[in-house]
Parts: sequence; C-alpha cells; structure tokens
Amino acid sequence: MANDCTLSPLGGRSFWDVTLPRRTWEEADEILLRRQADGRIIFASAPHQRLVIAGRDKPRPALDNLGARLVDVSENWRVLEVTGSGGRELLARGVQIDISPAALPCGNACQTLCAGVPVIVHAVDNVTIELFIAASYAPWLAKWLATSLCIMTGRAE
Repeated sequence: MANDCTLSPLGGRSFWDVTLPRRTWEEADEILLRRQADGRIIFASAPHQRLVIAGRDKPRPALDNLGARLVDVSENWRVLEVTGSGGRELLARGVQIDISPAALPCGNACQTLCAGVPVIVHAVDNVTIELFIAASYAPWLAKWLATSLCIMTGRAE
C-alpha cells in the first residue's frame, strides 16, 4: 500500500565514471572491479564504461593497472530513497518496466525512465529503492514522486 511509503534525499555518495578508453570490459576486468567493490555499487553504463557508486568515506577505486580513466562525477548525481512497502507501487506509476521483487531482486539495479527522467533504480532490499538521478532532474522528479504519493494516498500536498 502506497501510504506506507516515504521519500528521502540521500547525500554522502561518491560517483566515479570508469572508462577503458581503448577497449571494452573483459571478464578479468569485471572480476578486478568487483574485488575492489567493498560495499560499492557498480553499474555497467556502456560496453566500455562503468559507474561506481560508494559512500563518501570509501577511497577512490584503485584501477590504475587496467589503464582505466577514473573521473569523479559526484556533483552530477543525486540520490533519492523510496522506502516502505508501497515504494515499488509508487515507482510503478512512473516507470514502464517491471520493478517487482521478482524482476528487480535485492542488490540489483537497472536503468530506465521514471516520469520521463533517466534514472538508475537500485533495489537495496524489498522495501528500499534508491534512485540515482542526474542533479539537474532531481528536484523535479522528487516533486513528481511526492505529488504522486499524495494522489495515491488521497492526501493534500
């Protein structure tokens, strides 16, 4: 039920764009990156590119031996957390993909549009979803989600 749902902006995240400029990622590269993960989220954004997301307290990934280009893009992203048993129901109003626990299990992420805004949807657990949003779209999407929540629950904004 959507009335058991809250929206919260989250800070304290670092985002790194990791690119292999002259080649695509191979299995050995993925293994090395996963070993470095240590609580980081790794999202394949293109065949030669990965987005690494971590808490601000995590050190920069050490990928120099891969010949990877690592760029801190933290200022380009914002995180919005949707929690509660109604969170997936709320998000389903804006996305055109299946985000049920069967289709998007805990720990997985996917890229889609939410209300027309490009987002990365990360299922933290069954009741917590993180949305990674370009900074310029984040205020608008947060407002859209808050309005949709009000409509679903019959409450005024």
